[in-house]
Amino acid sequence: MYSVLKILSENTSKDFLDEIGNQMNSLVADVYEGIRPKGDGFACKISKSDLWFEQVKEMSEFLTIFKNQIRTLKTNGYEVSIDLAIDPDEFKSQNYGLFLFHNSAFLQLLANTGVEYEMSIYKGENW
Repeated sequence: MYSVLKILSENTSKDFLDEIGNQMNSLVADVYEGIRPKGDGFACKISKSDLWFEQVKEMSEFLTIFKNQIRTLKTNGYEVSIDLAIDPDEFKSQNYGLFLFHNSAFLQLLANTGVEYEMSIYKGENW
């Protein structure tokens, strides 16, 4: 399981994104690693924890730390989303299923920052 913040737009400005990325790096070292190869934005790693409560904690901290940069991106027309990726191995380790819970404080934080939320669930060989 891992999560990233994705910033995308059809009309990107490399200088603008580099400026935002450098602001982010001044708050947390090496969070911004440059523009995506497609040139349509960038992504930042949030968490690689296998523990759900740590994922949610780190996503919340990330949104709080970078709320001003996120607001600037949204104001300038960029799509900003958190993508939580769930690999087939996460399902193998569960006896009954994989249950993911978000409390209202986290959902309110998403709403307040205007960040979209998606889950990418990747298929295993036996699906």
